[in-house]
Amino acid sequence: MSTSRDERRPRWSFTTLIALVCAAVGLAVVWAILTAADEHDAASGALLGGGIALAFLGGAALRARRRPDTGGTTGRTMTGTADERDKAILRGALMWTGVTALVATTAAGVAITLGVDSVAVIASTQILLLAVLVGAFVVLSRRS
Repeated sequence: MSTSRDERRPRWSFTTLIALVCAAVGLAVVWAILTAADEHDAASGALLGGGIALAFLGGAALRARRRPDTGGTTGRTMTGTADERDKAILRGALMWTGVTALVATTAAGVAITLGVDSVAVIASTQILLLAVLVGAFVVLSRRS
C-alpha cells in the first residue's frame, strides 16, 4: 500500500541538519584550537566526547523524525515536533537548572574566596548543573 506524499515525513528537517552541522563545525574549531595550543590529549578527548554526543543526538533526531510516536521527549524537542507536555517538561527542567545555577555560583564564589582550586570548583559546578538538568528532565517526564 503506497502512502501519499503528505503522509510521508522527511528524515531530516532543515533546522535539525543545520544544527548538527554547526555543532560539528564547532567541534572541529575546538579541536583545532586545542591542537594549536599543543594540548593533544585534550583535543582527542574533546573530539571523541563531542563526536559521541553528536552521534547520539543525530540518532535521537532521526528516530524522532522517522517514528514520532515512539520518539522520546528529547528527540521531539530537538526536532521541533514537541507538544505542550514536552515543552512544559523542558521549561521545568531548565527552571530547576537555573535556580541551581544561582545557588551553585554563589557557593563557587565563596569556595574560591576561601582558597579552593578554581578549576575544581568550575568543573564541579558544571557537573552539578548537568546532573540537575538531566535529573529534573527525567523526574518531570516520569511525573507527567
